[in-house]
Amino acid sequence: MVESPDVRGRMTQRDWVLLVLLLVVYVPLAFWNLGSREVPQTPWSPMVPGEWVRARFEEESEIGRVAWYGGLGLGDYKIEFFDHQGEAIGEHVLEHRDIYVWRFADLAFVGSISEVQVSALGMRSTLLELVFLDAEEGTPVNITEVEEGDPHPRTTGRGAQLFDEQETVPDRPSFMTGMYFDEIYFARTAFEHLNYIPPYDSVQPPLAKILISLGILVFGMTPFGWRVVPAISGVAMIPLIYIFARRLFGRTEYAFLAAFFLTFDFMHFAHSRFATLEVFMVVFIVLMYYFMYVYTSRDFFDTTTPHLLRPLFFSGLFYGMASASKLNGIYAGAGLAVIFFVHLWARGREAARSTGEVREDFRAKKKKILSWCVLFFILVPVCVYFLSYIPIMLIPEHGPADVIRYQGHMYRYHRYLEATHPFSSPWWEWPVMVKPIWMYQGMDVPEGKISSIASFGNPALWWGGLLAVLATIFFAVKWKDRSMTFVLGALASQYIPWILIPRLTFIYHYFASVPFVIFCLVYCSRRMYEYTRWGKALLAVLVVLTVVLFVMFYPVLSGMMVDRAYVSMYLRWLPSWHFYTGGG
Repeated sequence: MVESPDVRGRMTQRDWVLLVLLLVVYVPLAFWNLGSREVPQTPWSPMVPGEWVRARFEEESEIGRVAWYGGLGLGDYKIEFFDHQGEAIGEHVLEHRDIYVWRFADLAFVGSISEVQVSALGMRSTLLELVFLDAEEGTPVNITEVEEGDPHPRTTGRGAQLFDEQETVPDRPSFMTGMYFDEIYFARTAFEHLNYIPPYDSVQPPLAKILISLGILVFGMTPFGWRVVPAISGVAMIPLIYIFARRLFGRTEYAFLAAFFLTFDFMHFAHSRFATLEVFMVVFIVLMYYFMYVYTSRDFFDTTTPHLLRPLFFSGLFYGMASASKLNGIYAGAGLAVIFFVHLWARGREAARSTGEVREDFRAKKKKILSWCVLFFILVPVCVYFLSYIPIMLIPEHGPADVIRYQGHMYRYHRYLEATHPFSSPWWEWPVMVKPIWMYQGMDVPEGKISSIASFGNPALWWGGLLAVLATIFFAVKWKDRSMTFVLGALASQYIPWILIPRLTFIYHYFASVPFVIFCLVYCSRRMYEYTRWGKALLAVLVVLTVVLFVMFYPVLSGMMVDRAYVSMYLRWLPSWHFYTGGG
């Protein structure tokens, strides 16, 4: 007797044990050195030029460096230095050009300093902390008294808040204490959503940024705060892939293998550890295809209409959430539509070969399902998309009409974008990883060391997966494998649209394809394991190699400080793989 797909997908106690074991391995990796929770929080945002703050040191000191941590709004500040007699002995212009990162500057003069005065040269530029470092020891100089001029009524914070979190200054700036890569758009916008500020990033829908803001709401505007929800989403993707594969393959070992591969994929790991939109979109895309697969795998004729409609509702709901997270999610709708209508057409052919009663039942079910799908796949996604703009509609002087205005802005931006980037890459390079995207390089690291973060795939999985996709196309057609035809359809909907898009693209646009590439790899591994003499040995090699490569490349996925020579000698497999300045 052949098991039904619902029975095949049922999780057993063994499944839960294996899944928990995977999470026990992955969760510490995902959250280790995710980001600091100790960065400045109290701002001083002078509204007009000329506002000033004067600070007196506990004792006269020689200041060698100044460190600052800036917030929203960019502008310059003039710092004047005075000796114990009140005589000016020098000045320094602090250029605030980066938000939510520590910056350091050496002073160009030497002298014993008793007081400093900080004056705003621009409007509405935010500093969260300013630290003066002793020339000899490099430690913060103690401040005993703070005086400020008459603040503008709309100035945010008091001048004393410039110096109230001195202990948060790090020895050097790093990803642990500040933003990097696209966090400067998305984490910032998440904070703006919480505070009813017009969003800086308005070229992508808001849902993913709203989810990022939940971490900021709980843990503050800190690196850990803006990264914790993406990390949770990356963790959640592992059981999701396990459950999906359990239904696809009907066996515990293959469900475990799929989740195992995702656990040690480089891109999944790197993109789950910073505030980006991709991880949310991919989670929702996998969910919408999972529920569509649940629908297509149920017996159309023997299953009641409500049981057929339920997974369709969730598929449409998660399609709306994927689209409201990032515009790329909209492409997935084409794949859903093709799969849905091909499935309906195939059931119609079955009904045509059956009795008149079956044909009549099919027509009635088809009519109901099509009617409900207008709601599930058009109205529900549109409502989800519209509701994701609630934080923007709540901004003073904003409203529902602004949602339409933002759509026009997004269209014009993506339609007419003309830009270049040293780490952009076209769609045909992604599966073979010609050019990883280099997202972070640590500054002020010791000589001969690097701290770097790049996004690309595990070579064992991506290169092996490319071969597996080609083999899956052959086998799925030859044996009319409906499950893998479904997977290939989902993969095509994520990959093929990029062939037609002329704008600048990056390897991380392949991320949404990776879960389906993994399913193809598991499918081919299963065929080798069950039908060839050498399949077991080859699968064992693939599993071991996947883990070994993850361990090898972990330093350039996590920002871990490591010898430059190690990266240059062992990790730069292609000339186009860059992990630090200088070409290596």
